[in-house]
Amino acid sequence: MVQRGWKNRRYREVITSTDIVAADAYAATFFKHPKTGKPFKPEEIKFVKNAYDLGLGEIDLSKVRVKKVTLPDESTPLRKQVFR
Repeated sequence: MVQRGWKNRRYREVITSTDIVAADAYAATFFKHPKTGKPFKPEEIKFVKNAYDLGLGEIDLSKVRVKKVTLPDESTPLRKQVFR
């Protein structure tokens, strides 16, 4: 498995949205810019910015409602806890 800068971090987060640009904009914040070490801003990701410019969705995360749901820990399969 290739880690490339992840330092064995595991994200147990699922992103779903009816606005795919907003989902990509949110996901962009998970990654750090290699020069600054700070999280990417959605407008720094070319395909996200292009999709926004084409009117395909929202890039401004302050205009998007994010609902976080706690997932079970890694020791229990998701199917058993989520789909009962």
